[in-house]
Amino acid sequence: MAERPTMWEEFLGGEIRYRDIDGVRTRSLEAGRGAPVVLLHGNGGHAEIYIRNIMPLAERYRVYAIDSLGHGFTDKPDLEYTVPDYVRHVVGFIDAIGGPVHLVGHGLAGWVATYLTVHHPDRVRSLVNFNGLTHVTEPDEHMETGFHQVQQLSTTATAAATSESVRKRLNWALADPASATNEMVAVRYDIYRRPDTARAMAKIVQVESRAQRRFGVSAEQLGTIRVPVQLVFSENPVENWGNFERVRDAIPGARLERADGGLIGMWEAPERWNQIVLDFLGSIEAPQLAGARG
Repeated sequence: MAERPTMWEEFLGGEIRYRDIDGVRTRSLEAGRGAPVVLLHGNGGHAEIYIRNIMPLAERYRVYAIDSLGHGFTDKPDLEYTVPDYVRHVVGFIDAIGGPVHLVGHGLAGWVATYLTVHHPDRVRSLVNFNGLTHVTEPDEHMETGFHQVQQLSTTATAAATSESVRKRLNWALADPASATNEMVAVRYDIYRRPDTARAMAKIVQVESRAQRRFGVSAEQLGTIRVPVQLVFSENPVENWGNFERVRDAIPGARLERADGGLIGMWEAPERWNQIVLDFLGSIEAPQLAGARG
């Protein structure tokens, strides 16, 4: 099997930027020109999880992969880290770069992106929800088990970070543990070992709490979405295909595709993931360009 390029070889030609978003110093990995595409990672993640996707998407679009509020090298203010907290931060970022944007959310950020699309439709050109929690008012048993697992693994990986605990947290999200490269483990370990990460993660992992569930997106709310929506699912320890079928049926015109790999399939099987997203975005942008020419 051919060895993949390193993360930074994958990102050659890109840039790292910091912006002040309402007092929160926010890091993003950026590249390309064209319509803006904002990539949001999941619970406990960071922008590098999209390192294999940024440049392929940047061949056609201006791509921004951000460290979410309280994550990565973005500031970690003393907040409860509710879904609306994340949404306010993303809305501020969109306003800073100029929207509306094509919004891509993974895991927890799929929930955030969907909530943002419902409550701030003027900021969103289209929505991609990859393995995203969208209806957590009453999670099923599979989801409850996944919540408990990620809470334990994330707390252990950040409270007393070691390479082993970080790798174990990554392996949970992968179909093939070999996909947890030494390089990715080292990057995540460097982030997780920072004291501010452990403090923030103590609140961030409460994604399954009753207080957080009140921000679940109902079927009625999903039915109000009027932008194009692509749902993407891959086998994972939290969500299931049946839930995504119900979300698809609730959103007018929504599409649903299967990706390869596990929960973080954009890292584990990027070729399939990139093609799904590019095909979807192309189906939106191409008619607009044709109309402009006409």
